Amino acid sequence: MDLQLEDLDVDEVVRQLGYENDIKNPNPRMTELLELIQARWNEISGICIPKAICNKEAVKAIKEQGLELMNGSILESKVLASRLKDAEDVIYVIITLGSEFGDYSNDQYSSGGSLDGLIIDTIGNVVLEQVLRQVWEALALDCIEAGQGISRSLSPGTFDFKLEEQKLIFDRINAISIGVELQDFGLMKPLKTVSLLYGAGRRVSFHNYSGICESCSNVNCNTRKIDGIELHTGMIEVTLVHPEQGFVRCEVKKGSNLLNALIQEEMDIPSDCGGRGTCGKCKVRVLTAMEISDWDSRHFHEGELDSGYRLACRHEVNSQTAVYVPSYDSRMDAATDGARSDLLEIGWNYVSSCELDLGLLHVQKDIGDYWEACRNTLQLSDLKPTVSALRNISALIRENKNKIRFVIWDHKVQKVQVQEIERLGIAIDLGTTTIAVYLLNIDTGEELGVISDVNKQRKFGADVITRLQFCADEMHGSGKMAALIVEQLEQMIDDIVKTKELLMEQVDYITISGNTSMIHLLLMLDTSSLLRHPFRPVIMDAININSSEIGFKKIHAAITILPAVSIFVGGDITAGIWASEIFKGTKPELFIDLGTNGEIVLGSADKLYACATAVGPAFEGAHISCGIGGVPGAIRRVTFEPSAQFETIGNQPPVGICGSGVIELTNQLLMRGIILGSGRLDYSKRDEHFPMEKDENGNIILHLQSQMEGKHPVYFTQEDIREIQLAKAAVRSGITLLLQEAGLNVKDIHKVYLAGGFGNQIDIRSAINIGLLPEELEDKVVPVGNTSGVGAKAVLLSGKPMQEMARFVRNVEYVDLSASVDFQEIFVYELSFANQ
Repeated sequence: MDLQLEDLDVDEVVRQLGYENDIKNPNPRMTELLELIQARWNEISGICIPKAICNKEAVKAIKEQGLELMNGSILESKVLASRLKDAEDVIYVIITLGSEFGDYSNDQYSSGGSLDGLIIDTIGNVVLEQVLRQVWEALALDCIEAGQGISRSLSPGTFDFKLEEQKLIFDRINAISIGVELQDFGLMKPLKTVSLLYGAGRRVSFHNYSGICESCSNVNCNTRKIDGIELHTGMIEVTLVHPEQGFVRCEVKKGSNLLNALIQEEMDIPSDCGGRGTCGKCKVRVLTAMEISDWDSRHFHEGELDSGYRLACRHEVNSQTAVYVPSYDSRMDAATDGARSDLLEIGWNYVSSCELDLGLLHVQKDIGDYWEACRNTLQLSDLKPTVSALRNISALIRENKNKIRFVIWDHKVQKVQVQEIERLGIAIDLGTTTIAVYLLNIDTGEELGVISDVNKQRKFGADVITRLQFCADEMHGSGKMAALIVEQLEQMIDDIVKTKELLMEQVDYITISGNTSMIHLLLMLDTSSLLRHPFRPVIMDAININSSEIGFKKIHAAITILPAVSIFVGGDITAGIWASEIFKGTKPELFIDLGTNGEIVLGSADKLYACATAVGPAFEGAHISCGIGGVPGAIRRVTFEPSAQFETIGNQPPVGICGSGVIELTNQLLMRGIILGSGRLDYSKRDEHFPMEKDENGNIILHLQSQMEGKHPVYFTQEDIREIQLAKAAVRSGITLLLQEAGLNVKDIHKVYLAGGFGNQIDIRSAINIGLLPEELEDKVVPVGNTSGVGAKAVLLSGKPMQEMARFVRNVEYVDLSASVDFQEIFVYELSFANQ
């Protein structure tokens, strides 16, 4: 077993020596002791070589005299038969710090160095405990992944497990391979060696690690420590287990929400509904006892409940708890390509630069100061410097012979650089679900790279309303939300810059495109008015700020945020209108972004109409039972030949259904009559190709992939179909009402620009068949990719797009669908699949 020698826990050594290290009130004697401990550790760390050996044997039966093993042998011990009565496996473990360490410790006592010997012996105890924890974590993780619990440790010589029974372990493990021998009376050589065993099984209760002290019968020992970490008053220890992150221990207040504890420890767990229990995505396996809530029963079948699966958002932590958090691949297949990148051009913009020929500067006479000389040479008498620009101006002038560059925004010189440095710009598509970050050379317009990631705010809810509600309900909620997104953006920028072997200091300009709510959350603006009538945002105009104003720490750059049309039609759609050029068109055209918020824009150069529809939660997987975003393993194509056949993102095993897959699945089931025109699943059509069952509430579930053979279960329910009906009816109603407002017919539409990753992946025929788009538009659809990103890049490279946006946003009339007298009638009509 691969073991790592960890940093010594000096405080624990002090505690076991019987002292208390009072950090607030240090004293000379404690300082001397700490120095002595560190000195002894420096001496012996090189000879402390931890080794461990483990062996697992399957149990056939539990008998009175002991355990009968599958290999036919008997593990004769009434103690083990009693304490491991539910075990399916017995795990034997021997751990040692090595003979060199044991001999050295023994020599210290023999030579009369009692204090040194005591310190080294205590260090050995602490290190042995650290190693035992490593071994236990590896064994426990194997048991968890096998669906087993792991018992408390049993060690010979403790409680009723007699020391002479040590031979039971040594008979079943090759201890000599790690230099350990069994001597008379059950003693082991070298010193600082421990042997123990565990029971594992599906009916064995999971026990948190409690260390060597757990199996020791000396309950009055001054150094006894059972609870792993010593807790403050009112705090509970939670052990979180993750396949990649390993074991994470934390303290939470008693009564804390389990989902909040996971978020606090930065565990990657979906929570599309923001912790309301409706999405069923925050699935964890509780390894210790925890009651079953009504919400758990709604989302998990009996076998899952028996295995400990619970919804994290529906449970409080009131006792020591261990939780297995399944691995969740959050790498989303975000749209980063924009079909209209040909529109980008280089020109003047908010951030400008000018070069100073040092040869001209140096010939000046009677220079009062460096700044005056620069300003006079550039003939920019009104230009003011910032302090950050002044800090390195003299050094750059002295050290360079040719030219230096002044970077200017907000009518001030913000940076002074060497002329040769490449000027970088960052364009950001700040989406509700995903974020795309583009790195460009500002001077040449060359795109140097792009990266994308799932928006980390998603853990607080898949849609903006849920996130805004979190800000309203949670103390400092807005601050938490802003800090999370600022940290993520800066890290993404840092990653892409370093990948290209460039420097953060080279980033001069950042442009951000996002919906109105996302911008409010980024800037930590008051969001309360976004949740209630009359729904007034703080600002919708373009914003120019310094990067430090939103909390960037590594970047000194100007930031421009694109203007919004309304509270529900944000800067991302402004960018889309610009990139699709419908604001210039001579014929009516339609722009549709079926992202999280489902915005639609109709019009031409004469007039533009816009609306927003609630479709994203369905088409991005948040409100679908097995719905997920565009992650590896997400089903995006579905056929029945005759049983379900899938095409997944990355050709990975299916783990859920993304938006395009949901539309194709719905279409396939409609074509085969499995879904009726009303939207009802026809239970009478169930067979081996379309296996269906009814849950305890009578809801029909269609199983697409069972949990057999270790596969991830994938299914589609009656409730999922209702979500699709609501989403597609909202889009169709939006199109119909915009046409009605403009006095147009669907046949008048010249082109339909479909934006976003969903627009690129969607099968148009399937979308028409289920009633998402009108039949007349089939040959007019043009996928345009990430237009939000294109718009952000355009503003980064030139000021002209921003001027155009500022003009046309005034020409956009926002149509409030809910205020239309015809909306309800149209919406109800469009709910049916039979009307398509």
